[in-house]
Amino acid sequence: LDNVPEYFALSYTWGEAALCKDITLDGGKVLKITQNCADALRRMMRGKTERMIWVDSICINQSESGLEERGQQVALMDEIYRKAGQVNVFLGVGDAASDTAVMAI
Repeated sequence: LDNVPEYFALSYTWGEAALCKDITLDGGKVLKITQNCADALRRMMRGKTERMIWVDSICINQSESGLEERGQQVALMDEIYRKAGQVNVFLGVGDAASDTAVMAI
């Protein structure tokens, strides 16, 4: 993590666990992600054609066979977030009540 290009990090609530949205990664690989992750990425990419984004559910092996790797990556998460050029937090799509609460803050 010492000599990496600038990247953004995303912290978001997973929401529904169903992997229901397809995204195409660099290189053409298609990956299924949650609706909340798709919504967060869509907002981060608004107006951008390309952006390097670190997302735990995408960048960390989530399969049962990846338990050792996952443990190593989770241990690095504080450094990953700290060294990101920007960290975006997504709590979910807003509604009238959450919009009112944010305006009150």
